Amino acid sequence: MSRREDQAARWLLRSAAERQASPEFARWIAQPGNRQVFAQLSVLLEELPREPELAALPLPAPRKLSRRQMLAAGGATAVVATAAALSLPDGTPVLQSGRGARIAADLPAGTLLLDAGSRAELPEGAALRLISGRAEIRCPEPVEAELPGCRLIAQGRVSLHRSGRGGEVSVIGGRCRLQPDAGPQLVLAAGQEALVLPGEMPQVRDSDLAEALAWTEGRAVFEDRPLRAVVEDLNRYRAGHVQLLGGLGAVRVSGSYPTDRPEQGLDGLVAGLSLTRRDVTPWLVLLSA
Repeated sequence: MSRREDQAARWLLRSAAERQASPEFARWIAQPGNRQVFAQLSVLLEELPREPELAALPLPAPRKLSRRQMLAAGGATAVVATAAALSLPDGTPVLQSGRGARIAADLPAGTLLLDAGSRAELPEGAALRLISGRAEIRCPEPVEAELPGCRLIAQGRVSLHRSGRGGEVSVIGGRCRLQPDAGPQLVLAAGQEALVLPGEMPQVRDSDLAEALAWTEGRAVFEDRPLRAVVEDLNRYRAGHVQLLGGLGAVRVSGSYPTDRPEQGLDGLVAGLSLTRRDVTPWLVLLSA
């Protein structure tokens, strides 16, 4: 990253009001070439996907949603995290995990595990909604849940994954009944998974249980996945944001990396696909062919 780009990124980290009130910014932006670089970086940042602004949400009053701790099994480094209970303005409880921390919370009939950088909404008397990331439902009794374009009733051990505009359901043990927006309901048995998309019938196939279970053991495993989905998951484990450029998202990739060492995963993608990596700021990485 050039010195000018670094300066532009630092100014972009400040609010518009701070920049407008700063004589130093006025002098900097007036220098030849600075305004163009600042504008280019501004457009790039505006195009990046944004997560809902949870930081501004108020902490809820005490609820029946219990807080627990989970010790991540199978990893070289133990990860201990406490569930962060927030709520939406309408009072809907929200479970939010930070980067690099898996969490667990009690459900009325079992347990919900939430992967790092994931978010779920638990409206009282309604279906659990996975908003981002991965989750696993462990319940001996039926539990209602929701992904874009599909409602489901899970019983046993069922993994959910939000990806792009849809998601995936993998049945590790037990069964899961799907009710898609388009078409009749169907039932998944243990060892099956379904790709669900709004307005489409679910695509059912045999599941890769090693891939479905990997995140609970501290590893990210992907087999013949679109690069955009792999990077979407990588961004949940890694501080900052990795952005693909030039239509790379459709490239199919396979591999794995420890979730507590996401930089290893990023390095593997760059080397394996011969990508060009550009660190625009310490928190923004661009990948191109």
